Order: sequence, then C-alpha cells, then structure tokens
Amino acid sequence: MKNVNYRWGQLTSHNFYTYLLLKKGTDYKAFEKTFFKIHHRLCLPEAKQFMHINSMEEFSKAGNKLEYTHDAAYKNPPVSDRSFELSAGGNIQYVYIFSAVAIFILIIACVNFMNLTTARSANRAREVGIRKVLERKEKS
Repeated sequence: MKNVNYRWGQLTSHNFYTYLLLKKGTDYKAFEKTFFKIHHRLCLPEAKQFMHINSMEEFSKAGNKLEYTHDAAYKNPPVSDRSFELSAGGNIQYVYIFSAVAIFILIIACVNFMNLTTARSANRAREVGIRKVLERKEKS
C-alpha cells in the first residue's frame, strides 16, 4: 500500500484490518497477553495525547474503552458482514434465499417431468396397441 497517501506512523489509526500469521505451534493465549502489553506500551500513550485525556483510568471510568479484538481468520465464515475484509464478504441470508429458490425450481421441474412422462405414456400405449393390432392382421 505504498501508493496510498497515509500517515503510517500513527498507531491509533484503525482504518484497516490487520492480519497476523502466527508460526505453527504458537500459543494463541500467550500471544494475546503479549499483544495486550505491546498495545498498552505503544498505542495508549498516543491515544491519550490524541484524545486529550489525563489517564486511561479516567477514560475507562467514563465508560469508554480502547482495545483490540483478536479473531482467528480460519474461524471467520466465508460470508461475513464486516466491511473492508481481506476477501469479499456477503450476507448469509442471500445464500438461504437463493437455496430456497433453487429447491423450488427443482420441485417444479420434477412435477413437470412427471406430467410430461404421464402424457407421453398414454400416446405410447395407443401406439403399442395399434402395432399389436397391425401385427395380428399381417399374421392372419
């Protein structure tokens, strides 16, 4: 993203999702604790300056919070309603709606196939009957 004119040194900017790939075997809970310490050491002083507050305790007592949430990428559903995801998301309701429409169309197609087969069987029975009559006349 070097082509974006952006103040990259500002740690309190939350305009993007950040994805971290942990090494295989890394303890997720231990990583969260370490990340929490890094967050307090680097981001909170800048946040205090940016929001013009004296202490984070005062900020928290007022009912505010500044925190990062962690969510494993493999746990994210392929259909997500979050904006600016790494991959395009969607709404699970559309999947349900289109599935219901597809099932409805399949049911109509099956009923139509049975109706056409029944109608053709009557014509086929008449054709078989006429052939049998003609075969008997030729033999006699």
